[in-house]
Amino acid sequence: MIQEKEMLIIQIMQLSYLVQAKTKYCVFINFAGHVDTLQVDIRESKKHWEKEVLKTEFHTVYKNYQPHEDALAFYKAKRDILVRILEDGDIPYEDCEVEQEIVEHIIF
Repeated sequence: MIQEKEMLIIQIMQLSYLVQAKTKYCVFINFAGHVDTLQVDIRESKKHWEKEVLKTEFHTVYKNYQPHEDALAFYKAKRDILVRILEDGDIPYEDCEVEQEIVEHIIF
């Protein structure tokens, strides 16, 4: 029997495919079973697939180091973003988190 967590992960994969098929966006889905991660990368369009507009990567098996206390709520939030993209045809940036990375290089 498929448990709720597994069903949510399957829904995320299915919705990612539907965003690719039914919207202007180009979607890359990568499930890496050997490390239990799922990555969804949404790009500007099929023509401009190299321009990233939204992405997520998360563990499909809840691990102690995952920064979310409630894994089911975390998966549901990911699913709900994809549903909104399908309904509205736009990215709901107001409901997304911004992650900023600072890269420092030491060169010689």
